[in-house]
Amino acid sequence: MAEELLPSLPQQSASPPSPPATLPPTTSHEPLDFPDPIEYVREQLCIPLGLPVNLWSVPDDGLRPATALHLLVRLAICGSEKRMLTLQGIYEALQERFAFFRSTNGHDTVAWQGSVRHAMSLYRIFVNRERDMGDKGRGSYWTIDIRNGEGYTRDRKRAATGIQKQTARIKMSR
Repeated sequence: MAEELLPSLPQQSASPPSPPATLPPTTSHEPLDFPDPIEYVREQLCIPLGLPVNLWSVPDDGLRPATALHLLVRLAICGSEKRMLTLQGIYEALQERFAFFRSTNGHDTVAWQGSVRHAMSLYRIFVNRERDMGDKGRGSYWTIDIRNGEGYTRDRKRAATGIQKQTARIKMSR
């Protein structure tokens, strides 16, 4: 399944593109009390050992990335210095790496940013962490907690079938 989510990487003799020299600003946060997600994400996305586990391991052809958005968010978080980013930091990482996210404007930008927020609220692997008291800026940090598994944060609501309704009525009448 992971092979379908990440497009095959071209074989190149040259080293892969490296991220920009500027790193995100450091914060006063203590180290995360979650397990480091790097090897987990590497295995899930089939990223070879020679490539970094960040957005730079996904090729950019100028079109919308073939990798699912929630996986791109994971890579953005894994590629950050503290393994956590604000929502704005995630947007900026996607725009910095992929021409598709830079080239959108107006309604299109609102659309993909809404999709990022939706994906992060939907998957249990994304955890919201409050800022420290002395940490300036807006919003809280998002990080990855692999202890919660991959699944959805909320259960699916399914309509009861005819047999399920009959069974429920029988149980209630007893």
